[in-house]
Formats: sequence, C-alpha cells, structure tokens
Amino acid sequence: MGVGGAAGNVTDYGWDSRNNPTSAELPTGATASLTGYQTISGAETGPPLSPAPTARSPTAYDTAGNTKSVAVTGTGGGKRTFDYNPATPTCNGFEGQICKITTTMSATKSVSTSFLYDTKDNLSKV
Repeated sequence: MGVGGAAGNVTDYGWDSRNNPTSAELPTGATASLTGYQTISGAETGPPLSPAPTARSPTAYDTAGNTKSVAVTGTGGGKRTFDYNPATPTCNGFEGQICKITTTMSATKSVSTSFLYDTKDNLSKV
C-alpha cells in the first residue's frame, strides 16, 4: 500500500469505548459484528460472532456462541466436544465456563478432561 493510491486490501475494524472489537469489514465487503460484551468476575467475556459461521464449517456453536464441537484433523480424525456451565452451574464457577472437553476417536474410544472452579470462579481442579 502506498500513499495517495486507490484503496487496496484494507480490513476495517470497529471498537467500543472499552477497546473491545465490535466489527470487521473485509476488502470483499464481507462483514462481522460483535455485541454483548459483559464483565464477569472482573474479566471481559466476548460475545458470539454475527452472522454465525455457516454449515460448511467443521465447528458447531450453541445459541450463546460457545464452541460445541470441532472436527479433529490428522491421524484418526474424530470430534472434540465442549460442555459449558448452564445457568445453574454444575461445575461451580459461573454460567458459560467450560466444564468438560471430550475427544472422541471412534465409537468405542474417547477421552475427557473435566474442570472445577472455586467460590471465586477460579479454576481449581482439572
């Protein structure tokens, strides 16, 4: 890119007053926007992307925008699924924190990692 020339491959970003990204526009005209930031336990939590990823994506999302499953590439393939705390937490902590990740290699073989949180919403046990 130079000075004074025609617009090139520029991606424009938008930001809110707390420096959270709110939008992106690619040179092709494709756009994405983010809304709904909130502070939980002193940490900024990001919202889901809008529009949501298409069905062609190997990743699935829940209605809150959390990753629910991802296709695993490489030898063996498989799928990785994610379980999150519901409104009434099941692994302590707060709603939306990850409770368990399961990697399924086949119909009979899978491994899981579970997470627990303390009363201050910090990770306490894996």
